Amino acid sequence: MQFFDLHCDTLYRAVTENKTLNENCYNKEKNTFAQGILFEGEFLPPYQLSFDRGKKYSPWIQCMAIWIPDDVTDEYAEKLFSSACKKLTEECKRHSMILCSGFLDIEKLYKDKKHGVIFTLENGRLIKKSEDVIRLKKAGVKMITLTWNGENSLGSGIKASEDRGLTELGRKTVMEMNRQGIIIDVSHGSEKLFYEVAQLSDAPFAASHSNSRSMTNNPRNITDEQFKIICQKDGVVGINFCRSFLNSEPQKAISEDILRHAEHFLSLGGENHLCIGSDFDGTDMPKGITGIESMENLFELFLKHNYSESLINKLFFKNAYNFFENFDI
Repeated sequence: MQFFDLHCDTLYRAVTENKTLNENCYNKEKNTFAQGILFEGEFLPPYQLSFDRGKKYSPWIQCMAIWIPDDVTDEYAEKLFSSACKKLTEECKRHSMILCSGFLDIEKLYKDKKHGVIFTLENGRLIKKSEDVIRLKKAGVKMITLTWNGENSLGSGIKASEDRGLTELGRKTVMEMNRQGIIIDVSHGSEKLFYEVAQLSDAPFAASHSNSRSMTNNPRNITDEQFKIICQKDGVVGINFCRSFLNSEPQKAISEDILRHAEHFLSLGGENHLCIGSDFDGTDMPKGITGIESMENLFELFLKHNYSESLINKLFFKNAYNFFENFDI
């Protein structure tokens, strides 16, 4: 099985908890984890994603974000980013994961059925001038989520006290990201910010981990109109496994809710634009999903609901792959 995931927070956890990106301690003979937690009757690994567990998929390409919280100092934010760069480089080398420097690496991974990582930034608050995009590109960043939930130097997040859209710096940054081949991610962004990005960006853009607001009325989810605009711009949307984004009663969220959101997006013309943006290690999973090891079961669930294998392969890998091909990164 092939797997391409547009978003996870495992890198942030590993940096802030001083752990590795392979926190599984998995015993293949006993099919158990030596470390973990008991949750709702299931014994779970300490992290929802680890390199060893992901390597069951060939090829496997994982976008790994370093999240920069809204409420930390600029000094801490820079330190967090620097630590993430160092850890990701070291861990990829240690565990034979290819840290993709451009699409040629992604293409080679696909052909050789190997495993790799794409470095992304969640919250563009590190950008204080548009030239900072070049600095982030040199550090290996391939995609930037413009805001988190609040306000930052680039614009308004979905929970900002006032929706001001993009700032002047935000508008300059969007154009600079287009020039530099860095992918714009509008997940977490306010509605005004979304429409301004759609108007300004010459390049396709992503909502890397966002679901359907028609299916679950949560402000972090996107509207049908927004989804159609992303499709018209040849962008992509990654379905998020967050319980509260999947179901208005989060405690009742199950893996079938992922199908429900996928089916709605597909009905809007999303066959070539819908992807997976799991949000592993950034949220609580629905019943039936424990972590990356559950993706085979999710694939089978789509099959059982009469989705063709070719369509499921698009959702689980090919759409994201084709999207990244647009960028000289």
